[in-house]
Amino acid sequence: MMRIAAWLVVWLCMVLVACAGSRPIAAEATPAAPTPIRTPEALQHHLAQELGHGSPLDAFPAGARTRFLRSLRFGRGGVAGFDVADLEETLSTGQAAAVLGLFGLDEYLGAFAALPQPRPARNFETPFERRYQAFQEAIAGRPQAVHAALAALLEGESAATVALTLDDYDRLLLLRALLEALRQDAAPTRAAEAIAVLDLLDRGQAARPRQIQRVSEALIAARDFDSAARLLRRFPDRGLPPLPERDFEDTEATLPESVLEISADARRMSRRRIDLDQGLRIVVVAGCHFARDAARAIAADPALDRWFRDHATWLAAQAEPFAAVADWKREFPTQPMHIAWRDRDWPRVRSWAMPAFHLFRDGELVAQWNGWPADSGMATLREQLRAAGVGGLP
Repeated sequence: MMRIAAWLVVWLCMVLVACAGSRPIAAEATPAAPTPIRTPEALQHHLAQELGHGSPLDAFPAGARTRFLRSLRFGRGGVAGFDVADLEETLSTGQAAAVLGLFGLDEYLGAFAALPQPRPARNFETPFERRYQAFQEAIAGRPQAVHAALAALLEGESAATVALTLDDYDRLLLLRALLEALRQDAAPTRAAEAIAVLDLLDRGQAARPRQIQRVSEALIAARDFDSAARLLRRFPDRGLPPLPERDFEDTEATLPESVLEISADARRMSRRRIDLDQGLRIVVVAGCHFARDAARAIAADPALDRWFRDHATWLAAQAEPFAAVADWKREFPTQPMHIAWRDRDWPRVRSWAMPAFHLFRDGELVAQWNGWPADSGMATLREQLRAAGVGGLP
């Protein structure tokens, strides 16, 4: 799922004042904002009553709406996660703002780049789009199935051949599928396919900076730094950041439970192994704003800040953008975040939800829990640390 990395709160207020002679007329009350959709049941009610009758969701092409709705994850306080890809690739900024407002998510508007102008509404799904839906369903929770699912999507043809038969809307879906496959397999052919589809999109003026950025991030997540460098040379003026200098050459060597360390200025990277086998260690899967809330609370507590500095690893999944990690390190210098070299190299990490806490004693997992509720996150953390024998906590 594309992660939320920036914030923009949009406030709209209206005050209407009118006068007739010397006698004031009372200001008209601003209509109350609709109650945000915060549960699956409320969403189903909205779809039954409003879809096709002026709902902000009407702006989506039919297939994009289906994908967006399937990506919604509800928590206790409302929507806790969603995929931004179809918001970015099919809606204008105004349309995206209306969709987010429907769920009370206005503050996320600045986290992605919607289209300057909306795409024409498309109330049908192409055969390729239906196969792409099947591709998504096949790999949901099963990343190892991505290659078989991609072969079914392409119906035995090469990605380059299929791309020539598609319009730009479907090419964007093909690019997404190729990037999923690339994250699982850094083979040069995978990188070449993704770049070839990106070239076709660019010729049709449909390759926006965010698509180019995603290809770059996928190549980096696959640890194919040479292809990422070639992409940077191919698109030198599209806002791609320079690759950090690295102090290692071998990207194929197996190093279990290893991380990429990114400097706070995102100019240097190194690789090292994290030792979970000695004493108490805690690994926190991080990257979302709830994980930031946890880091902020821990950094503000002197005792926890010291313990985490000595015993904790804040771990982002391998696809986490370098810029996001560098930004985290600048905000939390005593609680730096690292990137998993490969997610599969961390078999003792049971959950990649964010945040997910894994507490180890001499290599054995003794506690694991997910989430950071505002009212109980710190209490749960202290309870688990005390149970593991950590003293000196208030």
